[in-house]
Amino acid sequence: MNINKIKCKILDDEVDLMCYSADSSDIEKTPKLVVIPQTTEDVSCAVEFACENDLQIIARGSGTSLCGQPFADIVLDMSRMNKILWLKDSVCVEAGVIPFELNKYLNKFNLFFPPDPSTHKQCTIGGMIANNASGIHSVKYGTTKDYVLGLEVVLADGSVIKTGTESLKSSAGYNITQLFCRSEGTLGIITKAILRVLPKPGKKIEAVAKFKTIEAAGQGIVDIKNIVIPSAMELLDDVACKAVGADCNAMILIETDGSGAEEDMKKISKIVKLNYDEGASYWDGRRNMVPALSKFSETGKAVLIAEDVGVPIRKIPEAIRGIKEIFEKHGLKATIYGHAGDGNLHPKVLCEAKDADTVEKEIYEFILGLGGTITAEHGIGLARKPYLSLEAKESLEVMKKIKNVLDPEGRFPNFL
Repeated sequence: MNINKIKCKILDDEVDLMCYSADSSDIEKTPKLVVIPQTTEDVSCAVEFACENDLQIIARGSGTSLCGQPFADIVLDMSRMNKILWLKDSVCVEAGVIPFELNKYLNKFNLFFPPDPSTHKQCTIGGMIANNASGIHSVKYGTTKDYVLGLEVVLADGSVIKTGTESLKSSAGYNITQLFCRSEGTLGIITKAILRVLPKPGKKIEAVAKFKTIEAAGQGIVDIKNIVIPSAMELLDDVACKAVGADCNAMILIETDGSGAEEDMKKISKIVKLNYDEGASYWDGRRNMVPALSKFSETGKAVLIAEDVGVPIRKIPEAIRGIKEIFEKHGLKATIYGHAGDGNLHPKVLCEAKDADTVEKEIYEFILGLGGTITAEHGIGLARKPYLSLEAKESLEVMKKIKNVLDPEGRFPNFL
């Protein structure tokens, strides 16, 4: 195929290409070509062009990835595939729709799409599906995969398939829809999605509980989860508290919602001391934690080392202690915060780390020993590719076979 047959906008100027050379990680790679599709046909043509010219191709949403994902010879900027196509019992959207904009639309009908990453005003639905993203409310509402009913996907040869249905339930064959969830663009390019939506919960109550140590706060989360499932429960250590403007050693931000919001908060108040006046003031700061931490870092930014681990809820206090001990052993200034209500911790290093690889592997091995995961919501990408075998082990060979069947020529990146 001649490149002139690609009908959509193409960028090949050096300055333009530099704009696509980085995501939100520390990894950089400049593409040879950027294609800005507006239709599924545009995506298909771009993949066929990549096939005929033996080039690798990847979709890019808004570049919010923290682990080095949207890098290939050809980058597909999906931002113009941003239409909300229909709303019935579910909603059908193109991959470039931003979740914040989707929820603005759904709000008119008293509905919402629950997954809400910190970057919900920038990231795209396609990227969220590819990573199985979650967010602050995942403790109650789950992750992106829980809301994906069907997909339209362009495969490695340029052909287009549709998976799933509008039905909330199906037992027809293998769950191909879920295969593409958290595949990080390595098996196909998502162009459309049918998503489950929920009625808005109505009442929300916010509160904060402060603690003398982050370990005590971690135990507080375990105790709360034993009796109540809040709609949100965020953990912050002393540095993270300062970043959001709070003067304490550790705290939990808590939200309950729906018809049982008051009763749930009453139950929580019997476990930890709550302050209702301060709760609302810290949520915006929590969503902007990564940039806020830059002023506390010796390097001017948070260094990403083992920054997205997950553990069983009961193991949160042990995980916090272990991560802190590893950082201290290596003389690293660091902070720990995260969606601890579902066991997801986001450690960040706040100084130069010369032995970063050693520290990262040590933390991952420790976390896996607790029955955890090396990435709870951000994905593998180039940054965690060397460590996937620590967790996947035997299943990694099955993943490689699936990758080889769907993408035998390596048209999409390989993070295995």
